[in-house]
Amino acid sequence: MMSSQRMLLPLLFLILPNLLPLVQSQSSCLNNGNYTTNSTYKANLDVLLSYVSINLDSNGFYNSYVGQNPDRVNAIVLCRGDIQLDTCWECLQDSTAELIKSCPNKKQAINWQMDLCMLRYSNETLVGDLATDPGWYVWNTQDVTSPDQFKQDLRTLLDSLRRQAAYGRFLRKVAAGNITGPDFQIIYGLVQCTPDLSPDDCNSCLIGAAVEIPTCCDGKQGGRVLRPSCTLRFEIYPFYNGTRLQELAWQPEPPVLSPPGPGGEGGNKTRNIIIIAVAIAVSVTLAACAAIYLSKRIKRKPHELLEDELAIDEISSTVESLQYDFGKIRAATNDFSDANKLGKGGFGIVYWGKLLTGQEIAVKRLSKNSGQGNIEFKNEVLLVARLQHRNLVRLLGFSLEGTERLLIYEFVQNASLDQFIFATDEISSVESLQFDFGKIRDATNDFSDANKLGQGGFGAVYRGKLPSGQEIAVKRLSRESGQGNLEFKNEVLLVAKLQHRNLVRLLGFSIEGTERLLIYEFVENASLDQFIFDPIKRSHLDWDRRYKIIAGIARGLVYLHEDSRLRIIHRDLKASNVLLDGDMNPKIADFGMARLVGQDETQRNTSKIVGTYGYMSPEYAMHGQFSVKSDVFSFGVLVLEIISGQRNNCFQNGESTEDLLSLTWKNWRDGTAANVIDPVLRADTGSRQDMLRCIHIGLLCVQENGANRPTMASVVLMLNSTTITLQVPSEPPFLMSTHFGPDISRFQDYDSNSSKASRLKAGISEGSSQNEVSVTDLYPR
Repeated sequence: MMSSQRMLLPLLFLILPNLLPLVQSQSSCLNNGNYTTNSTYKANLDVLLSYVSINLDSNGFYNSYVGQNPDRVNAIVLCRGDIQLDTCWECLQDSTAELIKSCPNKKQAINWQMDLCMLRYSNETLVGDLATDPGWYVWNTQDVTSPDQFKQDLRTLLDSLRRQAAYGRFLRKVAAGNITGPDFQIIYGLVQCTPDLSPDDCNSCLIGAAVEIPTCCDGKQGGRVLRPSCTLRFEIYPFYNGTRLQELAWQPEPPVLSPPGPGGEGGNKTRNIIIIAVAIAVSVTLAACAAIYLSKRIKRKPHELLEDELAIDEISSTVESLQYDFGKIRAATNDFSDANKLGKGGFGIVYWGKLLTGQEIAVKRLSKNSGQGNIEFKNEVLLVARLQHRNLVRLLGFSLEGTERLLIYEFVQNASLDQFIFATDEISSVESLQFDFGKIRDATNDFSDANKLGQGGFGAVYRGKLPSGQEIAVKRLSRESGQGNLEFKNEVLLVAKLQHRNLVRLLGFSIEGTERLLIYEFVENASLDQFIFDPIKRSHLDWDRRYKIIAGIARGLVYLHEDSRLRIIHRDLKASNVLLDGDMNPKIADFGMARLVGQDETQRNTSKIVGTYGYMSPEYAMHGQFSVKSDVFSFGVLVLEIISGQRNNCFQNGESTEDLLSLTWKNWRDGTAANVIDPVLRADTGSRQDMLRCIHIGLLCVQENGANRPTMASVVLMLNSTTITLQVPSEPPFLMSTHFGPDISRFQDYDSNSSKASRLKAGISEGSSQNEVSVTDLYPR
């Protein structure tokens, strides 16, 4: 063993000096203007570069600007979607140092630290701008053994990943997966766009990057194409962190980015080509050496940082880039006026403020009389400023002047948890959402038949237009409905607090006498059932659109089950309760039957069955037991409907009558699952594997035993990553040959899927379901 180590070490010292400089970094300095050393532009650039690694979001992305034209500096940074934030920070620090060294006095520059991170700055607007130049190629020098088949399989993989990144989780825009290539060799791939791009621009960028593969990496075992707005990489070994990507899939979507304004990107097209010699033995040895070194490091004890007495000037020098001017904070809070006071804590008062940029902040003014003021100040600045997590309030910076100590945080709009837990007046908690009844009556032309969109179990729905020009959908609850008030309370209390792009948004409500109105956003296209069950309209739903609809519904359910303030079970998910906006994005609607459950509850029981037969889980239909797995079952049925273009109820199949679950299971069991695919999709052979995978996921969701069904968060992971191995599904319930019997009529009375000529184009579905919901048991999360 010792002799082999002695032989390997000289080899390492010979290889590494030549290998590492080639693969570490690449900078491109664009000839679009220069700045001088003492200029305002240089000062703004220094400030901006000091912020980039500190202000990353949880996805490793940051964009900002400093200054005003003509000295405004814009920057975008992005780390590869699978790396941890601490690795991202280190990578960007190296990238910053490299740009300062390589591109002095250049107003536009970009640096890649391989494909781990990218830092780009410019005097022109960058956000929302698709940039394909300058670019960089890197490839593996080893050739594949079957190049033609390898290229075909690689194209299939990259096409699938491109769709997932561009049209899947829109705001993350990263996807990774693998495919089995020739000779059972697994090909791994990862594609990513900057999150500020539109879905179509991301798609276009990745198409262009894939087109360049023959130029750089044709027939090679691995390659990378790096562009300012997107990157792709493929290898024959697993190079990405699948666990990290799964963690990101559990997190809610980041906020939509608003580009500051139109801008352009110039520069001559450059292609810097670097060849990588892949030495697996070198990588393994280096990893082993690093592990040994790290295990022997002497670490400071956690309490030492808290116990050390650091001077204030030491704090300033450590995080000086976070320091705010005291006068500006005083002005932002109206000189710490009582009108701006949000509350008082043990260490001081908290004020609301608004910076000149328009950003809202919360300012904690540490009490001068608090003996713990300095200690708390030190701890929060040194520790909290480095913490980035969606469940932690973000510290933006601090300010010092004399004995004043200020901590500046992001402003969180809603009150603290105790105000939600102990609130007593249910409707008054959303009183700011109340509309004037007369204005809504005018907006709907006095609820005229011409404005009527449809009739549901709880009342009619009308289209309206407010004086501001905003279009709305108004549900007018039936006065004869004994459950109208219950549904009204349910939707106002629940839906008004829900904010997700895959849920129909409740704008407000109106009350006058016995009138009860719910006002929703107006959704342009009809409900999903009008498309997938219409032989003409469904031909316009190609696989990419259907996949986007499936993924969007899944994300909406994850929000309801896990990410919203309250855990909510929809209980009536079906095709008619999914609406499509102008871009065919799905929005889950109609929460009149929704139920709140405690965060730790696994299921609840009810004696009155409500919902739509065909979408009901067996434990709910038979025993009144409902849980998040009830919604999972409904989602699985909906997935199979979307793929097949068939309703879930009985239909004629040749000489026999079958239901959709029976037909799908029979074909899955016989290895002919492709027979279930809608005939209008079968020509798209390039997406066949994605369709079959979604059928597989649908069958997992409709398993008879609810415990075997995945959670919706797991479903999102399955949809977003082809690296996750799917379990073998068990038989679904209600198979006609085995499970149907006399008792089936018991549930048909509760079918809310009645057919009508006119369907809703707003956030409410048709249906005549009973609603026994009660909202007396709130469980804030």
